[in-house]
Amino acid sequence: MTSPAPQPDAARPAALPNADQVLPSGHRLDGYELHGLIAASGSSLSYLATDLELGLTVVLMEYFPAALARRDGAGLVACVEDRHAAAYQRGLAAFVDEARMLARCQHAALVQVIRLWQARGTVYRAMPYRGGQTLLDLRRDMPGPPDEASLLALLDDLLGALDAFHRTGRTHGGIHPGSILLLGDDRPLLLGPDWAAATLALDLGSSPRTDALAGFAPPEQPGSPPGAPQNPAFDLFALSEVVRFCISGAMPPSARPSGEPREATAALIERCVTSDARPRYSLPLLHTLDAATSGWPQERPAGVAQYRAWLLGGPPAERRAAEEAVAMAPVSAAPDDANAFLSPEFLAQLRRANTVPPRPESVPPVRPEVRDTAPRARRAPARRVAALAALGMLAALAAGLWQAGRMEAPMAALPAFIDAAASGAARSTDADTGTDATAARRARIEADLRRAEELLARSAPAEAGTPSEPLPIEPTAAGPSSAPPASAASQPGSSPTRRSAETPRSNCGKRSDFALYRCMQTQCAKPRWKAHAQCLAPKTGDTPR
Repeated sequence: MTSPAPQPDAARPAALPNADQVLPSGHRLDGYELHGLIAASGSSLSYLATDLELGLTVVLMEYFPAALARRDGAGLVACVEDRHAAAYQRGLAAFVDEARMLARCQHAALVQVIRLWQARGTVYRAMPYRGGQTLLDLRRDMPGPPDEASLLALLDDLLGALDAFHRTGRTHGGIHPGSILLLGDDRPLLLGPDWAAATLALDLGSSPRTDALAGFAPPEQPGSPPGAPQNPAFDLFALSEVVRFCISGAMPPSARPSGEPREATAALIERCVTSDARPRYSLPLLHTLDAATSGWPQERPAGVAQYRAWLLGGPPAERRAAEEAVAMAPVSAAPDDANAFLSPEFLAQLRRANTVPPRPESVPPVRPEVRDTAPRARRAPARRVAALAALGMLAALAAGLWQAGRMEAPMAALPAFIDAAASGAARSTDADTGTDATAARRARIEADLRRAEELLARSAPAEAGTPSEPLPIEPTAAGPSSAPPASAASQPGSSPTRRSAETPRSNCGKRSDFALYRCMQTQCAKPRWKAHAQCLAPKTGDTPR
């Protein structure tokens, strides 16, 4: 496991142990040396420790409900009042049950238990330590919401962890931003559900969560016993509320009866996130979050597989509504017009360049046959240029479709478009290369190719630190003067210039928004970047309005 970081105020239990009840740093316990308390809940204390045999850093979790237990001078733990003894034992049994359940689940995004043993009147379990920060703390520090790619990556790992947990036939039941860690490698880690705390809360008539975190559970869950038989919809509800929190930065309301309509995710974004810091999210994601957190349980996804399917195409009701809207919408372009989203001028130039001029009706006088003694390699550039022009047009079409808000051109129209471009290119390459008209046409093709490269560069930017290079242009009939001049870097004796200045942002490279924020914090803490504009930029508040 990763260390549970010290819990923030919203997730901190009401009853914390006194200092004399916490095992001191340097204390040795069954082959482990403790280094201090790092987390506490209503049922347990977690210490950073070292396995003295293996030399590994681990987390030791001790069953210690501070409201019920005390540690005596010899270090033995016992329940203080006899009337709570039964509740204490039920909590201890839930602590053991959870540890065994987590040990059976093997997933990289789920906390792992590597040892469980009883000692000194209580129970301990050991987990690997990897470090991390709770999603609750990280999102509260971020100046704005993460983009969709970051959220989908988070969901993918956590859905895999839940699927592994659900295969045991049990429900996790403890998902909220404080129970999810973001590790140093940008992966999430789902912590244990703390069934012991939930069991004690039911026995003592209290809430296992603070009011700030109670809204992440569905209204039907509080009455269910911890670790109850599988009900994946409970966990998917909570996970969806976590994603809504990541987007809006707002905690869900704590008291919501079942069957009450929920605020749509799109409306939540409109209310809580300023327009200048508002990323664009796809409709399938927004509709899936709405359905999974619906006040009516029958509208929620039944399991992880169905949830993943909804993320791709939306819930069934939304898909039917979208299909009906498309069927009733007026057609603004021919169904087979795959070129509808390209520049008309660009298409006209490509059409002219890839069309063989019509033969004149009158037969021209017969000229003596002149054999082409030039190598075949000299005729290859025309084929390559025409093929690349068609490829550029296809790539520009894909980029145009993507930028047009995922407007979907009929897939059946694409083969005809490809065939037309290929036939046009073939007709172009079969023309007589010895005439002035062909040379001019070849020059136009090269101009269209350069235009296509510019269009691709604007619609699909290169990765950071990977400069794009223009395609080489073959010599044309216009002569050497048509070739672009050599760059200064390629000339002898010239020194290469830096393409871009180093900045804190460039040092972070390509990361998810969660990891990027943490990387910028690290970069801006360095003396060389403290006065940089990217580090002095004021945080934009995303407090709910």
